[in-house]
Amino acid sequence: MSELEAARIFAEEASAFAAAFPWLPPVRLVIRTRHYRARTAARDLAWYEIDRGEVCLLRAALARSAGSVRGILRHELGHAADLDVRKRGAEARADRLAWIATGAPVRYTADGVQHATHGEAERPPSLPR
Repeated sequence: MSELEAARIFAEEASAFAAAFPWLPPVRLVIRTRHYRARTAARDLAWYEIDRGEVCLLRAALARSAGSVRGILRHELGHAADLDVRKRGAEARADRLAWIATGAPVRYTADGVQHATHGEAERPPSLPR
């Protein structure tokens, strides 16, 4: 997938979140070549920079399907909409907020990566809550 296609998906999803959550701050998409942490799991393909209002997506995520990129972006936008993002339970809350904004659950593939349409509709118990 191209960066342009990822940006188009992000714009669609951000619009849905803005309609559902009037308090959502301005959020932009940034494509990165590496993670901000030195040690990460292979499934760590994106994160939300709270203080910058940035959803950061690793270039490696662009090799995944459009449904996966959409699911990843929905989850990260869920963090942006979370008024308690720094409190315990933020990961599960991000998924719930994404469901409210889009009307569809964030799903998880066998490798623990978010997806918009394929995989389990419940966050795997092995992942942080």
